[in-house]
Amino acid sequence: MINNNINSQNFQGRKPIIKSADLICRQVNTKFPHISPRFCWFNLNEPFEYNNSFVKIEQKLSRLRFFTQNSEYAFDYYKNLLSQLKKNQCANCGELADVAYLICKNRHLKDVNKTAVYGYNRKTKKLIDYDHFVVSFKHNNKYVIIDPLLGVADFASNCKFIYKNMFGKFFENFDKKLDIVFKKEGTVKIHPDNLKELSRKFPQIK
Repeated sequence: MINNNINSQNFQGRKPIIKSADLICRQVNTKFPHISPRFCWFNLNEPFEYNNSFVKIEQKLSRLRFFTQNSEYAFDYYKNLLSQLKKNQCANCGELADVAYLICKNRHLKDVNKTAVYGYNRKTKKLIDYDHFVVSFKHNNKYVIIDPLLGVADFASNCKFIYKNMFGKFFENFDKKLDIVFKKEGTVKIHPDNLKELSRKFPQIK
């Protein structure tokens, strides 16, 4: 699990690495404009009507992800992901985290992984799945979180405070009494040569 022990900082005092993370977060959203049914539900406080095309896209991506745990198929997965984003402009947290992962890899950041958000009960030592994905990377022995869907980029410890106080209603099964933890999972690893080829086809991830 990822954990940092640092104090929260105001915008003016943000470290260069956090500014860089914020730029990656913005790059995902500006280079790949999209609509997120889940984010619409959060803002409107009512279910978003899924149309048939979006359901089909989500099903296709789920199948692709299931068959791409082997890095041999990572190029096809990401090519299909980016193609549908450009064409259909639909994405939720998982797809946006995948795009952020590719950009981070192009920036040669260390220990980059797709990362799940959980609630953690200290008494029972059980994890509660909040059904939300972000990207994490390591900088000077501290982890940084990039969350393109919610527009958050900060050290992991700061993100815990932000999520609890600003986005609690966004998470499934949220309980403010629980700790927030980050767990690396779901990353579709891509070979550097495949990343270069993918970047030629999609310069938006450079």
